[in-house]
Amino acid sequence: VGLAVAVESGPRAAHDEHAHPASRKLVKSASQVVRDKKIVYVSNLPYQAEPPAIEDIFHKEGIEVEHVEVLKKGHGTFKTGCGLAVVTLKSESDKEVAIQKMEGQLVYGRPMAVRSDCFA
Repeated sequence: VGLAVAVESGPRAAHDEHAHPASRKLVKSASQVVRDKKIVYVSNLPYQAEPPAIEDIFHKEGIEVEHVEVLKKGHGTFKTGCGLAVVTLKSESDKEVAIQKMEGQLVYGRPMAVRSDCFA
């Protein structure tokens, strides 16, 4: 049995077929809502940063990481990093600690920007 949470993202109703897609209701499952509480957004990364390096930096500060997704641009075999990553923490209680500890940490000489809601 799945549990869903509705999030209103605009003034129009979800069933308005003429509404802009961004103004329709988004429906998230309970597992997505919990996962969102464990996510931090990291920006200002060097393009060569890879998930294991980012995970290691978090681990050195005592923050357990579940998953790191480095965003890439390009297509085919010509994809390259774009300086952004989404980090899913193992515990939602680590989120504020991660933001405080990781903000400004150097990755290949660049200070990370770590946010709770979106990329800076």
